[in-house]
Amino acid sequence: MFEKLKHLQYMSLLCAENKIYCHEIPNVTTIDEEFYTFLAEGKTPFFDSCVWMGKDFDCNNIFRPIVTDEGLCYTFNMLEPKDIFNDISFIPEFDHKPEYPTFSHQWSVDYGYAPDAGVDTYPRRALLAGSTNSLVVNMYINPNDIDYACTSFQGFQVCVIYILVQALEVFGYAKPEDRQLRSDSFT
Repeated sequence: MFEKLKHLQYMSLLCAENKIYCHEIPNVTTIDEEFYTFLAEGKTPFFDSCVWMGKDFDCNNIFRPIVTDEGLCYTFNMLEPKDIFNDISFIPEFDHKPEYPTFSHQWSVDYGYAPDAGVDTYPRRALLAGSTNSLVVNMYINPNDIDYACTSFQGFQVCVIYILVQALEVFGYAKPEDRQLRSDSFT
């Protein structure tokens, strides 16, 4: 019984709206390490296919799961956690070995990419123009995973941010199911 209540408390943290359903659940004031294990076990597959610079990739190898104020999110091309955070923020349940190089010795915050940086640099960069050289991600929603009691929005939220910015709340695009999202440029 205690475990079920704890899992219900964890889920209530991820529910942004309709808190009236949670009035009898004790408030969770701290998150223990088990919360991350719970998220890792409960994540549902929604990536269908990923293409970067015209090459097919396993989406699970190019996207890194992270926990934000919006819940469990996935990021592409974020600096390695060891380059941003201290050791205490490392979450082993979400650790994975990406297919791409993760060292940034040919890139710096102050100067960008080195003149001799190759094609397979980190952070990644698109070297050619056009949609065939962009990041293309196809996602799907399992109808069994839709929960209208938790939020009125059903779909994906896509946030595009500059590599140096780690914002808690950023401008994004709400992508309802059965809709296509395309962005040609961001300034």
